[in-house]
Amino acid sequence: MTDTSPPDPGDAPRLSGGCLCGDIRYTVTSTPTGVSICNCRNCRKQSGSHRSLNWRVPVGDLQITGTLRTFDDIGDSGMPVWRQFCPRCGSAVRTIMRSVPDFEFLKSGTLDATPPDPPRFAIYGVRAAPWEIDALQCPTFDRNRP
Repeated sequence: MTDTSPPDPGDAPRLSGGCLCGDIRYTVTSTPTGVSICNCRNCRKQSGSHRSLNWRVPVGDLQITGTLRTFDDIGDSGMPVWRQFCPRCGSAVRTIMRSVPDFEFLKSGTLDATPPDPPRFAIYGVRAAPWEIDALQCPTFDRNRP
């Protein structure tokens, strides 16, 4: 007999990933609250690209194995930003911001699979190249989201 009951939400696939060398692995134990693009100068430098694609995850719902190193930074808010990466291969994995205490930000490039969710918005559009802004299909804010 075939089970025709709807799937249990607890059976939903979880985001998982890790760094380039494999020393860091993680699983997100809840559904992230969205993905966004950041074009701020420091995210660009950390990602090594024109932008950083980040998943917003409730604090405590990102289970990490391995030891991350932390670069202490300061955001435009004047508050601390902790940029965490693998000490062996340098892959940027997570950002924690004191100005957003209930969430941490997972670097999308470290995911095992490309999720289908598009970015909900982009921030620091003033730092993006005009061709980047034109290509985005989401709301873009000059600085941080109000």
